[in-house]
Amino acid sequence: MSVSKLPNDKVAAGQLLNTRFTPMTLAGEEALDKFVSFLYASLEKGIYHNQFNVIDSTILRAAQKDPDKYRNLIVRVAGYCAQFVSLMPEAQEAIIARTELKL
Repeated sequence: MSVSKLPNDKVAAGQLLNTRFTPMTLAGEEALDKFVSFLYASLEKGIYHNQFNVIDSTILRAAQKDPDKYRNLIVRVAGYCAQFVSLMPEAQEAIIARTELKL
């Protein structure tokens, strides 16, 4: 709701909404239907730039501890994708800190 209160119509491409879902949250047909409803609700609220990571915090923490094992882990940062283990620790923590949404 916070992003929808911003003047998105006055900003080129609107404001960016970063969200993170656990894989279990999007498992199954009912969960996918809820996800689609979430996307439609975003549009109705004037949020046009949604960005998602579908990953569990435990995997991200494991990647911090053993980066060589997770070289292929790609995440959305803020309008671009990057190897998680190549990011600065502050950026890694920001991604982990993103709220895990449960639909």
